[in-house]
Amino acid sequence: MKTTPKQRGSNFERRIKKWLEDRGWTVFRSAGSQSAADLIALRPGIIVLAVQCKASHKPALKKDEIAGLLDLQDLGAITLVISRDQTNHAIKVYELRDDRKLHRNTEWEF
Repeated sequence: MKTTPKQRGSNFERRIKKWLEDRGWTVFRSAGSQSAADLIALRPGIIVLAVQCKASHKPALKKDEIAGLLDLQDLGAITLVISRDQTNHAIKVYELRDDRKLHRNTEWEF
């Protein structure tokens, strides 16, 4: 059976959740909520990550997603957008910065 775009997105969110958990993060998934972040990740003594997952190869954010992520950034979160690469096996990590643009951040990629 063919998967829908919504199912592909949910599957990708679960994949990234596990990926972060495997690296020591406690991760909360905001499934179907239409919130700014799909995942919130915490680690003691470190940082809060607000993660927007994009199952596509070329991540693009809507204006309201950018605004929501920047609001979370104002609260101290590091805002990441994670997408698949062309092979669907690896991931690409981008950081949303104050200039409202996504910047590739290979520091987070494993």
